[in-house]
Amino acid sequence: MNQKLTGKSCNRILALSLGLVLTGCDLFHEATDAEHVAKAKEFLDKHDYRGSSIELKSALQKNPDNAEARRLLGEVYVTLVNGPAAEKELRRAMELGVAKEAILLPLAEALQLQGKSQQILDEIDAPASLDAKDKASLTAYRGNAWLAMNKPDKARAEYEQALAIDDRSALAHLGLASLALNDKEFDQAKQFISKALEADPGLAKAWSLKAQLEQATGDSEQAEASYGKAIELGPRNYADRANRALLRIALKKMDSAKEDVDVLMNEAPKYFLAHYADGVIKLMDKKYSEAQAAFEESLSLNDRYPLTLYALAVSHLYQNHLAQADATLARFLAAVPGSVKGNQMMALVKFREKDFPAAKRFLTPVAQSRPEDLFTLKLMANVEFALGNSDQGVEYLQKVAELNPDSPVTKAQLGLGLIGAGETEKGLEALETAVELNPDLIQADIYIALTHIRTKQFDKAQEVIDKLKAKMPDKALPLNLEAMMSLQKNDLTSARKSFGEALKLAPKDLMAQIGLAQLALREKDFNQAEEHFRKILKDYPNHVPAYVGLAEIQARKNNIPETERYLKQAIEANPKALAPRLALARLYTRFGQAAKAVTQLEEVRGDHGKNPEFLASLVEAQLEENSDVRALETAKTLVEIAPKSARSYYLLARAQVENKDTKGAHASLEKSLELDPKFFRSRAAMVRLLAQEKKLPEAEKHLVSLKKELPESPEVMELEGWFAMQQRKPKNAAAAFASALEKAPSSRAVVSLAQAQWAAGDRDKAMTTLAEWTNRYPKDGYVRYMKAGLLGSIGRTEDARKELQMILETQPDNVFALNDLAWMLRKENPTLALEYAEKAVSRAPKSAAFLDTLAMILLETNQPDRALNLMQQAYTYARKNPEIRYHLALAYAKSGRTEDARKVLTELLGDEADFKGRAEAEQFLKSLKISAK
Repeated sequence: MNQKLTGKSCNRILALSLGLVLTGCDLFHEATDAEHVAKAKEFLDKHDYRGSSIELKSALQKNPDNAEARRLLGEVYVTLVNGPAAEKELRRAMELGVAKEAILLPLAEALQLQGKSQQILDEIDAPASLDAKDKASLTAYRGNAWLAMNKPDKARAEYEQALAIDDRSALAHLGLASLALNDKEFDQAKQFISKALEADPGLAKAWSLKAQLEQATGDSEQAEASYGKAIELGPRNYADRANRALLRIALKKMDSAKEDVDVLMNEAPKYFLAHYADGVIKLMDKKYSEAQAAFEESLSLNDRYPLTLYALAVSHLYQNHLAQADATLARFLAAVPGSVKGNQMMALVKFREKDFPAAKRFLTPVAQSRPEDLFTLKLMANVEFALGNSDQGVEYLQKVAELNPDSPVTKAQLGLGLIGAGETEKGLEALETAVELNPDLIQADIYIALTHIRTKQFDKAQEVIDKLKAKMPDKALPLNLEAMMSLQKNDLTSARKSFGEALKLAPKDLMAQIGLAQLALREKDFNQAEEHFRKILKDYPNHVPAYVGLAEIQARKNNIPETERYLKQAIEANPKALAPRLALARLYTRFGQAAKAVTQLEEVRGDHGKNPEFLASLVEAQLEENSDVRALETAKTLVEIAPKSARSYYLLARAQVENKDTKGAHASLEKSLELDPKFFRSRAAMVRLLAQEKKLPEAEKHLVSLKKELPESPEVMELEGWFAMQQRKPKNAAAAFASALEKAPSSRAVVSLAQAQWAAGDRDKAMTTLAEWTNRYPKDGYVRYMKAGLLGSIGRTEDARKELQMILETQPDNVFALNDLAWMLRKENPTLALEYAEKAVSRAPKSAAFLDTLAMILLETNQPDRALNLMQQAYTYARKNPEIRYHLALAYAKSGRTEDARKVLTELLGDEADFKGRAEAEQFLKSLKISAK
C-alpha cells in the first residue's frame, strides 16, 4: 500500500543519507605511497612480511621512485630469502638517493644468498660512519665470502678483525664456528656458537649451525630441536627445513619428515632439496620409480649437488637399471672422486653387470683404506670368486669371519666360499658351526645337505634331511631335497614320490612342480611335462622358466611356431628376462632370421650388455647376419669382460675368420685352448680352420686326437663327416654322419647325411633319408627346405614348390621358403611372387640374396627404379658376388643408365670369375656395346 512521506520521515531519511555520505568518505579515499609505506612498517613490526610486501608494492605502483619503499622492500626480500629481488630493489634505492651505508648490510646478505662472493669483496666495506656493530657485521660478511671461496685463512682474518671491532659480533662468532666445524674441532665450534647465540638469540643461522654441529657429534635428537628453532626464526630458510626432513628420515620419523617435505613442496616447489628429500622418502618406501622421478627433478633444478646423483643411482640399481646406475655413478665419482660409498656402489653395479675386473678396480682402494669394512670385504670376496680367484675370495671371507666370530650368517658364507674353492671338508665344518651358533639357520642346513648330495655322501645327506623334517614337519623343502638326492642316485621313482609328497603338503610348491616337470622331460614324457608347466603357469602366471620349458618341449617336437610363441610369452611376462631372449635369438639365428635375433638382443643390451652369455649370443647372431665388423667389436668386448673364458676367445676367433684375420683367429683359438685344453668347440674350430687353409695333415692330426678322447661323441662324428667332405670322400662322410644321427638324432645331422649321400651319387638314398625324417617330424622346416632344394636341382620343380608351401603352412615367416617360392613363381604368378619376396625382405632386410630376388621380380614387372635401388643395397652387402653384380648391371640398363651397366659388366667379366650366368652376361655386354655404336 502506498503511503505519503511526512515531513518528519523525510527529515529522518535525509539525515541518514547525509550520515552515509559523511561516514563513507574513507571508502572513496585513495591512499598515497607514503601511507602505504607507513602501513608496511606496521606489518613489519608484526613480522607479517607478506602483508608488508603487498603494501610496499602498492606504494611503488603509486610512485616508482619512492626510495624508502625500495629500501624496505629489499630488506623484506632478504628476510624472504629472495636474493636476486632483494639486490635489485636495494640497488634501485641507492640510485634514488638512499645512502650506501643504509643498505650495505641487507645488500651483503642479498649477495651472499646468491653466492656472489667476489662482489661482496669488491663492494662491501665498513665505512667509518657506521657504528661498531654494523662494521663488525659487514666485516663478517667479507669473511663469509672468503670462506665460500675456500680461503679459510683469509676468512679467519676477517672474522678476527670483526671481533676486534665488536667482540660481541654474532656473525663473526658464527663464522669462526663454521671454520672450527669444517676442521672437526667440535668443542671450539660449540663455544663460538654459544657466543653467537648469547649476542643474538634470535639469529636463525646460529641455530642452524648448532643443529649441524649436533648432527656431526651424533646428537640427532637435539639437532632436530635446533633445526626447529632455526625454522621458527627463519621460516623462509628452506635449507633448514630440508635438512630437518633428512634428519627425521634418518631417525625413522617418517611422518614428521613427510610433513616437512609437504611444506617444502607447497612453499618452494622449485627448491632442489625439496625434491631430493621427497626422493629419499620414496626410496625408503620402496617406491623406486617415483624416487627416480623426484631425484631427476632435483637434478634439473640443481645439477651440482652430488648426493642427488648418488641417490638417483641407488634408485636405478633397485630397479635393476644397471646401465643408468653405472652412468649416474660415473658422474657422481667425477664430482666426488674419493667417495667411499660411490666406489662401493659402483663396484656393486659392475658386479651385477658381470664386469668383475671393473668391480675389483673400484673396490680395491676402499678395501685398502678400510680393511675392516664388512660390506667391502663381502663384496670383494664375491668378486674374487667370480674372477676365479677362489683362494683370495676365501681370504676375504675369513677376514669377515674374524671380525664377526659369533655371526652364524658369516660362518655360513665362509663355508660356502670354502666349498666353492674346493675345500669341501673345511666348508662343511664352517656350515656346521653356523648351525651350532643358530639352530634355526635353515639355509646352512640346506647347503650342508646339498653339498653331501653333490659329493654323493648320501647317508650324511639323509641325516641332515631328517633333521630338517623334524624342524619343519609341515614344509615341502626337506622332501624336495630328498627328491634331489634321489635324482643324483638316478632313482627316478623315489624322486617322483618325494616331489609328489611335497606337493601334498604344499600344492603350489614351485620347486616340486618344476622338479616333476624336469623329471618328465628327462623321461621324454612331453605330455606330462607340459601338464606340469601349465599347472605352474596357473599358479604363477608370469613364471618365465615355465614358458621356456613349454618352448623347449615344442622345440623337441620340431614345432617351431609354437616354440617361438611360448618364448614370446615369456618375454611378455618379463621383458628384461635374459633366458627367453637368448633362446628366441638362437631360434631366429638357426632359421635364417639373424636380423630378428639381433633386434631381440639389442632391445635388452642396456640391461645385459656386460653379461658374457648375452654378448656370446649377440656375436653369433651378428655373424649370421653378416655384420662381421660389429661381431668383431662385440667379441672383443666379450673377451674384455670374460678374459678367462675359453668360449670368449673361440667366438673372437670366429669373428676374426669372417673378417679375414686368419692369423688372429689362430692366436685366439690357441688362447682358448690354453685356458681350457678340452674345450670342444675350439678344438673343432681348429680342425676346420686348418682344413680351410689346406693344411689337411695337421687338421687330421687334431681330428684323430679328438676321436681317441671322445670316440662316442656325435659332435666328433659330425666333424669327421665334414672333414671327409673336405677331402672329397663323400662315402666316408656319409658313414660318419649316419653314426652321428644314430647317436643323437637332429635336423643338422639329417641334412649333413643327405648331402653326403647326394654327393656320393646315391640320390635316392638321400631323398629317402630326408623323407623319413619329414614324415616323422612334418613341421621341421630346416630338413624340408633341404629336401625342396634337392628336388629343385633335379628338375622336380613342382615337388619342390609343394615342399616349400608345406613349410609356410607351419612357418609363415620362413624367409628361405618365401624367397625360393618367389623365385619359382616369378614367371607364372608374378603377383604372388612379389608378395612372397616383399615378405622375405621385410623379415631380413640386409640379405643380399633376398634383395636380389625382389629386385629381379620388380624388373620383370616393369618397376626398374625401385629394382635398381634394391640391387644397389644388395651390392653393398655382397660386393664380390658375381650374380649380384650381373643383376646390378641389368637393373642399371633397365633404368636407362647404360654406361653404368657397361662399366659393371666390364669389371665383372674382367675378374674371370666363374658363375652360372657368365655366358648371358658376356652376351649382354656385347649387346650394350653394339647399341652404343
